[in-house]
Amino acid sequence: MSNNSRMIPYFIAGAGLGAIVALLFAPKSGRELRGDITETTRRSLDSATHSVQELGRKAGDLYADGREKAFDIVESGKSLLTDQSHRVASALEAGKNAYQDR
Repeated sequence: MSNNSRMIPYFIAGAGLGAIVALLFAPKSGRELRGDITETTRRSLDSATHSVQELGRKAGDLYADGREKAFDIVESGKSLLTDQSHRVASALEAGKNAYQDR
């Protein structure tokens, strides 16, 4: 995960806190202020939810890619091991034959 994607939650939290502080110091009535805080909180939560969903999707994609690559590596290793075991078996057989011929 890049440094920018690690900073997204901090940015969202800071933006939300900054908006709430700005609303608290704005000259408005209590009812207007509470409405603004509610709306700002709702927008911040929506934004955070969207960011979490996006990060979850990216994590799922990375997991699937990693799993696929791991499977390919394991299959490649099995194939290599099989090839090498056939070579060793052939070499042993050739050695036995050569020994018996002498």
